[in-house]
Amino acid sequence: MDVRSSSSSTRGCSVLLPPHDWAKGSLVDPSSSSARISFTRVFDFPNQPRLLLCTVPGCNSAWTRSFSNAVLAAMSNSTAPTTYPINTDMRDLGRVAPLMVALEAMPADRVYAIACAAESEWSRVAIVRNPFMRLLSKFMDKIVHHPNEGSPPPYHHEDGQHFGKFVQRLEATGFEAQFRGPEAEYVNGHFRSMSNFCGMRYIPYTYVRMEDLHAEMPRLATRLGVQGAPAVRAMLDQLRPYNACSDALRLRQHYDAATTARVRAYLAEDFRRFHYSTHLPSVESACSPHSHSHHHSHS
Repeated sequence: MDVRSSSSSTRGCSVLLPPHDWAKGSLVDPSSSSARISFTRVFDFPNQPRLLLCTVPGCNSAWTRSFSNAVLAAMSNSTAPTTYPINTDMRDLGRVAPLMVALEAMPADRVYAIACAAESEWSRVAIVRNPFMRLLSKFMDKIVHHPNEGSPPPYHHEDGQHFGKFVQRLEATGFEAQFRGPEAEYVNGHFRSMSNFCGMRYIPYTYVRMEDLHAEMPRLATRLGVQGAPAVRAMLDQLRPYNACSDALRLRQHYDAATTARVRAYLAEDFRRFHYSTHLPSVESACSPHSHSHHHSHS
């Protein structure tokens, strides 16, 4: 979208969108350059609360998109199909999801209107996750457990299923990409920085940590007035309190000092933007019977 002639930025709003086609940031896989996937959902119905929802890959995005389908059905009073594809190619939005508009496909003035609106007018929510855990989780999912579904870049088969080797290659690819073009053109969306999605560098989102979904998403449903919808209720009932002990044990198993340092450097923007600790969580603390190990434990 062209934002170079946007006058909205001068209307008492500090948001300034980038002067380029930022939809490139929503490419899910560099090997499929024509498939641009929308990671945002815009809910704007007459006489209903408004919501901009960002679903980042690797942050319980499949659940979040199903939740958004349920919210959509409730808000639209069933005037549209209740289920949309989990991943919708932006070129097909008008056909398969006419009530769901991708942020990246909207006119710049409309994006400014959403980004600059008061919080009472628009809820702008992005689901994020501890960067250490997100990267490990998607490595296990996409490379270890489902190796036959392709090799998402920058993974190379000669690296095997060694997490440390993968992180080393990811770091090198990201460094080279700085000189060749956007990270999205070289790194699969599941391993890319969360800050690359949904215009997070430009739009004032409220960041909801995946570790807090059990508590935060019922509050969001209530704010939107859809908490009583059966489909929404069913999605909320699927959420469980976060198990900090389990995550801490998995991280200790796969991270050594060198890998920790590489991820800390490669995803530095994410750690800073979402206020996650750059230190691995303590197993002793997370798994202590006296700790709140089944609840939020990251600072």
